Amino acid sequence: MDHSDDHVATLLAKLAATATEPDTTVRAIHKIDLIDQLGKAAPHSDAALAAVADALSDDDGFDPGTTGWDRWYHSVAEHAYHALVPIGPRSEPHVAAQLERSLLRGDDDRRRAGAITDATGVTCRRYATRLLAQLPALAPATIDLLVRCASDPWFDIRGAIAATLRKHAPEAARLVDPPT
Repeated sequence: MDHSDDHVATLLAKLAATATEPDTTVRAIHKIDLIDQLGKAAPHSDAALAAVADALSDDDGFDPGTTGWDRWYHSVAEHAYHALVPIGPRSEPHVAAQLERSLLRGDDDRRRAGAITDATGVTCRRYATRLLAQLPALAPATIDLLVRCASDPWFDIRGAIAATLRKHAPEAARLVDPPT
């Protein structure tokens, strides 16, 4: 596998070009393929790592199933998540930056109403919190960010944040866990 800067630059250019694809399914398939390739280069390239982390907030996806029995939705964000898991602690600053940007995305009224589009940042927060929970340690700035995210209206995200804080910062977890 070629991890050279030229190869990564070519992949990044192809990823940027997918924005012009009018067919959403084709666009998602191309993005997923490119994110998978960039994920293989990410341990060796900061540019690839940043692009894969950025894809955590990408809601594009497709359902390849043809019947009710073989349906599984493939999303760009999910593929980015799976590419970042093996990278581990090196991905933390990039994932934390995406998580922080997700807080700025969308409006709180739509989020409280249960909107699940990328405009609300839900997809990013869901995968970013799952990824941060798997890391062996977190930077203090990441813990502060998780405390800021702890009031997320989505139960699964709130639970992942609380579990992550209990694991990495028990004193901060007391700020978000309800008293027992």
